[in-house]
Amino acid sequence: MSKQVIQSARDRRGVNGFTLIEALTVVAALGILVAMATPSIVRMLQRQETKTSATQMAGLLSDARARAVAEGTPHLVYFNPPTVNGDGVCGAAAVEVRDADHSYSITEGDDTREFHLGSGTCGKVKPLGEGETADKVENVRMPVEDLAVRAPDASAVGAVASRASTVVGDLGATVGGVVGGVLGGEVDNSGPGNSEDSSGSSGLGSANGQVGTTVAEMSPTVAGLTRRDSKVLDTVVNGATFPVDAGSGRPVIAFSERGIPVDPSDPSSWGSGAGGVYLTDADGSAVFAALVAPLGEVKLRAYDSSSETWK
Repeated sequence: MSKQVIQSARDRRGVNGFTLIEALTVVAALGILVAMATPSIVRMLQRQETKTSATQMAGLLSDARARAVAEGTPHLVYFNPPTVNGDGVCGAAAVEVRDADHSYSITEGDDTREFHLGSGTCGKVKPLGEGETADKVENVRMPVEDLAVRAPDASAVGAVASRASTVVGDLGATVGGVVGGVLGGEVDNSGPGNSEDSSGSSGLGSANGQVGTTVAEMSPTVAGLTRRDSKVLDTVVNGATFPVDAGSGRPVIAFSERGIPVDPSDPSSWGSGAGGVYLTDADGSAVFAALVAPLGEVKLRAYDSSSETWK
């Protein structure tokens, strides 16, 4: 092989190859890109885990309601504070109870089953307001759809009776009209949910068809309301805004045999068990809610921190 041919081959290798400096430069650039992208990827994964957990929680609520209707037996769901045992295993996030004796409490003979979030989410997803994330979600306001009667501004959205205002609000009229129309047509005056308040006016849960008018009367102007005065932390216990069981201190939602959420301490007050359960990720950057409407419909909502609204 001539000297000219050997030289030509060497020239081609020099053109097609990389020097050590060039390779190190590429590696360094890739490292920088990965470092910049990692936080975004982590946040995306955390958000997805939180959404998945909230979806599972919504599924639990929907399943409890469906079972109550199908079996003609109330079903209760208690929400526990987050716990982790010595092996790093998370405790049950909630306990579903088949209320066999219709006592709206846990008694001997009731069937119970525990609900656990996914094993991979232990320590990553938690009830809103629990742990170190509380300060990061302190300004998250309750969605208008959460009609929990324990909320400080519950009367402002028609969740509890209040004669202070007689201005008809769109939300109060809508909720009251639907509840009154459906329940008033299904239940007679002697059935559950026909209790009246001390003023002689039917409350939110009345089943005599007057609830629509009452809710409309007690609700101030809420037309066009996009966010409420109450913050989630003002009402939430163990991540939930449902009524709190006096005995255990745990939030509990009870679905009647008709699938209506009620307060176990006053099961005749139909719709009084409405509320929601809120979950967030480890650093509070993602917040999701599984909400139960006065008629029992379950919805999943996500909080948008940039616009401070629920979507």
